[in-house]
Parts: sequence; C-alpha cells; structure tokens
Amino acid sequence: MEDASKPTKPSSNVSEIVSKFAKVCKFRSIGVFSSENPNQFQLHNVSNDVKQLVDGIGKPNSDGSKVLPELMDVCHKSSWSGHDEILRLFDIMHELKLAYVQLQEAHIPYDPDKIRTADALVFSNLEKLCKVRRAFKEKQFQKSNSFSACLTVLHAEIKVQERSLERLKAQAKKKDVEISYLKSELLDLDVKNKMLVEEIKHKEREAIKQLNLSSVDNVVKEVSKGIHDFAKPLIALMKASGWDLDEAANSIQDSVVYFVRSHKKYAFEAYISRRMFYGFSLKSHDADDILRFNDPIDGIAASEPESEMFVVSHGSEFCDDYMESIDGLLDEQHGRYKVELMIVPGFKIKNKLYKSQVYLSKLNNIS
Repeated sequence: MEDASKPTKPSSNVSEIVSKFAKVCKFRSIGVFSSENPNQFQLHNVSNDVKQLVDGIGKPNSDGSKVLPELMDVCHKSSWSGHDEILRLFDIMHELKLAYVQLQEAHIPYDPDKIRTADALVFSNLEKLCKVRRAFKEKQFQKSNSFSACLTVLHAEIKVQERSLERLKAQAKKKDVEISYLKSELLDLDVKNKMLVEEIKHKEREAIKQLNLSSVDNVVKEVSKGIHDFAKPLIALMKASGWDLDEAANSIQDSVVYFVRSHKKYAFEAYISRRMFYGFSLKSHDADDILRFNDPIDGIAASEPESEMFVVSHGSEFCDDYMESIDGLLDEQHGRYKVELMIVPGFKIKNKLYKSQVYLSKLNNIS
C-alpha cells in the first residue's frame, strides 16, 4: 500500500528533456564570419534554450513531481563550459577548409611548391584539432572526480599511442626488410665488380701476350708522329712569345750544321724525344709486371722477348744498318755523313731491328 501511494515519475518528463536537448543541439547553419569580428557567432538563442532548460529542471510539474533531479545534479557537478572550445573548433575547421581549397587549386596548374605549402597547412590544422581534443580531454580529466572517468580518458589515450606504436613498428619492419634487400644487392654488386676486374685483368694479359712485331711497328710510327705533332705547336707558341728560336735550338745542341733554317725544328723534336726516353728501363718483365706500365713504350721495352734500346751521339758517322735519315737526304745525294741530331732512338726486339731516326750532315762540310 505504501508503494502504491508513492507518485511515479511519468515517462513524458524524460521525453520532454530529450526533446529540449535535441532542440538545443540543432545549431543554425554557420556561414563565413565577417572580417570585422571573425571569432564571434550568435549563440543567443541557444543560450536562452539552455537557460530555460536548466531553470525548468527540478521544478515541480502539474502533478507535483520534479523533472529529473539527478540530471540537475550531474549538470551542476560537471560545470561544463564549451564555448571557447566550440569557437576554436569552428576557427580550425574554417582554416582547414581554406587550406584544402588551396591544395586543390595547386594541382591546376600543377605547382609542387604550392602543393607542399598547402599540404603543410592542412597538416598544421589537423595537429591543431588533435591539440584541442587533447586539451578538452585533459580539462575533463582535471574537472572530473570520478576514478572511472579518469581511467576511460587514460585508456583512450593509451589506445591512440598503442596504434601509433604499432604503425611505427610496421614502418621499422618495412625499413629493415628494405635494408636487408639493399645489403644483398650490394653484396651481389661487389661480387660482379670483382668478376669484372678479374676479367679485365685477364683480357689485358691476353692482349700483352698477343703483342707481335707488327704492333710494335705501329707503336714506333705513332711515337715518331707524336713527337713531330707536339713540336709544331710548341715552336709556334715560342715564336708567338718572342723567343729567339735560333738561340733556343743552339742551346739544345750546339755546332749543328743545318741545310736550311727550317730544319732547326729537328732540334726541338730531338729535345722532346730525349725527355721522353730519359731513364728508360730496359729490364725484362713478365706479363704481370708489364701491367703496371701506363706508357706503351715502357711496355714494349719491358716485354718479352728481351729488348734493348740504342742511341746515337752527335758527331757519329752514319751507318745505314742502324740509322735512317729523317729528312730524306740520302735519297738525293751520296757520300759520307755524320749525325747532327738523334730524333728517335733505335730498338732491337728479338731479331727485329728498328733503326734510329737521325738528322744528318755531310762530313765534307766540316772543316
């Protein structure tokens, strides 16, 4: 009887409260803020609705019952004040939309610099949203006296961090796989490089072994031609610099009898040849030792079979067996000649003799 006498709370009260909350939460559409006061929007109607709702809570209805006193206690305990957070959220969302528009515009026409700038702006606004969310949770955590609420916030944050940790672990694992793959590729390349080096060395050895006398003939001809070609621009530069060419030729070898003045060029060719073959080694070497030579002339002198080089001194009598005239004088005249200049030394490789190239003058011209 006692229970029957107690007044029951009608379900219409709950429906009425829910309806009012729904009405409060229906914010009007918000446009672009004016440039004069962009951080302020109208919440007057919403504030009035909330005020009416709060004023109505706890007051007796027509049947004498109160409207959800428990809800009133919760509201008083929470002391929620989200005005600043909402303003901040709308500001960030507005900036985020503008940044997204900039990102789209940067694609047409395609501008990488603008894309990077807009992307950084979007990322910055997303970070701001995360900071607002985190600050709101921290504020809830500070204002809440409920241990379970604190645990809920902490558990949510832990889950976020755990997801980030798993993502980082996955990225690290992927990088480890890439590193292992690159290491294996590097090892393969090292092996291939070693094989190529050995192959090149083998081919060089084979090329030296196949060095025949005809190859030596070509080398000797190229050396003679190279000396002549190098002397021409050298003489031209000396002449342009004001050198006394007669004096320079005499300093190389004095007491030389020239048929014509232009033959003094042979003095410079003789000097170049002398410097080229200075300290020329005549020892025999095997194929491995020959590989250390950079100059093919050194390779010829050091190669098998044994070789030797001979030179002709100034004033020596001309011998057709070991010498040949560089200016073709012997083709026109006959007689005894002496060596004025040695242009290219002579070589003897096995049974093959390469004559020394010399500049001559007639013996009867000497007093």
